Amino acid sequence: MVTLKLLLRRGSERREMLLQVAGSKKDEQGYPVQTLIATFLGATFRFLLGGEYEPYRVLNPLRPEGYNVEACATCRHFRFSGMARDMSAGSSGYCTEPARTRSLQRPIPVSVRYLCPAFS
Repeated sequence: MVTLKLLLRRGSERREMLLQVAGSKKDEQGYPVQTLIATFLGATFRFLLGGEYEPYRVLNPLRPEGYNVEACATCRHFRFSGMARDMSAGSSGYCTEPARTRSLQRPIPVSVRYLCPAFS
């Protein structure tokens, strides 16, 4: 079973949330939807990712025990283009953080789950 990790923050406290894929299916439009089991601070809960449950829309309001997800989806430097959002089903966009993009002179493609050192 695949286990993913997300960092969460509440003030200066940082904790890890473990995510395990518990299954997947296709929605009415044929898009894959994963069921994930999250373990955080001893509690477990389930949520869906994919299709109408696009990762960006799921990760932004996710606030277990008052902690915020610390990943590109919730970073002030994250942006979508319409095409990137549509083509990735809400799972990829661009980092616009000036120090990271200066050498390329363009935004950097990133996953909404990624966490870089420039998170804010």
